[in-house]
Amino acid sequence: DLEIGDLSKLRKKIENRITSIIKYQKEKGVDGKKMKTNYRIVVTVMAESYAKGTIKLSYVVRNARWKALYDIRANNDNDKIDFNYKAQVLQNTGIDWENVPLTISTNNPNTNKTKPELHPWYVNYLYAYHKNKRSNVAVLEEVAMEPNAPVESKKSEAMKASDFVNVIENRISADFKINLNYTIPSDAKDHIILIEQFSLDADYKYVTVPKYDLSAYLVAEIKGLREKQLVPGKANIFFDGAYVGFTYINPHTDKDEMLLSLGKDPNIIVKRVPVSKEIKERVIGERIKKTFAYNITVKNMKNQTVNMVVEDQIPISVDKDIKISVIDIDKAEHDVKTGKLVWSFKLKPKESRSITFSYEIEYNKKKEINIRY
Repeated sequence: DLEIGDLSKLRKKIENRITSIIKYQKEKGVDGKKMKTNYRIVVTVMAESYAKGTIKLSYVVRNARWKALYDIRANNDNDKIDFNYKAQVLQNTGIDWENVPLTISTNNPNTNKTKPELHPWYVNYLYAYHKNKRSNVAVLEEVAMEPNAPVESKKSEAMKASDFVNVIENRISADFKINLNYTIPSDAKDHIILIEQFSLDADYKYVTVPKYDLSAYLVAEIKGLREKQLVPGKANIFFDGAYVGFTYINPHTDKDEMLLSLGKDPNIIVKRVPVSKEIKERVIGERIKKTFAYNITVKNMKNQTVNMVVEDQIPISVDKDIKISVIDIDKAEHDVKTGKLVWSFKLKPKESRSITFSYEIEYNKKKEINIRY
């Protein structure tokens, strides 16, 4: 057993040791909380005789990644859409990347590269058995603060960062070799790097869905995205120099075009009202026949001709006892599977266009249907 004096000596010894450790940390410029890991690589070399040379070492780290970020700029006086294709580079490897060349690749080395194999698929009768059911778990993919809109700079003849990028297209990916050196600290923060700047042709049109909203939205139809080998990412939208919102680019679709909504235009006036004289309800035996009719008017108050698209719909029956018949769709494009109606036309300045469509629903009078005027 230790005496009280021995305990005092042991305590003083421990305190002296702590003091010396703190002094050492201060001399070395570390505070104990921000100490970095010392990395070491051991290479074993075997040679039959004396040799002199240089060893080039490359390795893969897991705590580094990049994700795409786009700026999309449209102008009312231009049929081109300008894209800034950027990379948000983040690394937390413990080593600062100081003044190094970067290559941004769309290839992901962590994904499976081996094709799956098919094995025999056996079918048999099912037998009842008891199994504990587990509840589904909802996964929160990402929560991010919206960044402030970047400030536009004045045009000049100086070379841009994208001028120093070489694009190397492989069979299944694209590499962007950046010929400017960057410094990316190991701070787990996003650092923006410009990959490429390009412009694509766009067709502008005004689209309205008056059943839900009497506004007309300016929409740009952009083509040629598939050729750019883009990756999914958030896109900030600017129209006539002003930030109007953001969207999400998903190039992994079967469509080559992208529809970009640029906001509402109050100079396109839209109305949608039921046509009272056409709305009828008849009872024939055990059946009810209801006729529905609507009138849509669109007026262009702008000083230029616009391409207009109006969308509405015919309901679809999911019960063979409910029969729906189209009476008149005023030359609309009708998708029978979805019931969607689309009218496309040009509107001159101060010109208006009227559209009328109607349909009939027949059903059992002893039942109700989920539809209203």
